[in-house]
Amino acid sequence: MLLRVEAKRHPVEPERFRGAYADERHVGRAIAGPCVVHVDGGERPSAVYLELDERLPEAVAALRRIRFAETARTSGMRSRSRTFGYAPKLTVRGEETCRSAKLAQEDPAAHEAIARLAAVVEEAYQQLNPELYAEHEQTVAKVLDEWRLGGGVFTSGIINRNNKLPYHYDRGNFPGVWSNMLVFKQACTGGDLVCPELDLCFRLGDHSLFMFDGQAILHGVSPFRLTRPDGYRYSIVFYSLQQMWRCETKAEGVALAQRRRTERERRRFA
Repeated sequence: MLLRVEAKRHPVEPERFRGAYADERHVGRAIAGPCVVHVDGGERPSAVYLELDERLPEAVAALRRIRFAETARTSGMRSRSRTFGYAPKLTVRGEETCRSAKLAQEDPAAHEAIARLAAVVEEAYQQLNPELYAEHEQTVAKVLDEWRLGGGVFTSGIINRNNKLPYHYDRGNFPGVWSNMLVFKQACTGGDLVCPELDLCFRLGDHSLFMFDGQAILHGVSPFRLTRPDGYRYSIVFYSLQQMWRCETKAEGVALAQRRRTERERRRFA
């Protein structure tokens, strides 16, 4: 039986938190165990925190061997992260078709090990918030199955390695549905999820799962310390990118890319 936590939504001024790092002192309550959060007396859960019963050594091994480089997100945040799953067209960068994440080409086995975790996450999502899960299924039905992880509700995800992320809202996902975050930790103290609007801090443990609407709820990762050289903190966030509905089939995308390459070559030598 999960602890039921009642919370009230506290409007915040995003500018006050923009670029600021999360701190447990910004909220009034810390949650240290599995729970279901209900906001403003609502019957539908607004967030769920679980600790997994099963250990996932294959996933941890894959995380440990993936190569990470520090990059800047579109919001300006610096992070050590890798995306997985699928990405939409980005014509301003010359990416005219939808595509698999680079990790799928660099290390197919690691990519597959991470992508398979979508099934673990979806099972909990469907069990603990069946109404929203059904709505999520209906919303993402406009995206072709081949652009969804295992044909489920998620199209994509991001892996964060030892990232202390400032407060932010997630962007680019279908609105009104949950993002779902798996956390793996070893020899790590801190690294909790702070949600000022809910006045709550969640002490995320190893092999844990946190589910919530990351587009609607401000959140950030509190400071943490690795206490041994082999320490780590990974988070794997699964989400559904809204622009994936624009993707044609992979076969059609290949044919389109070939036609456009041919057209460019013709113009080049005309």
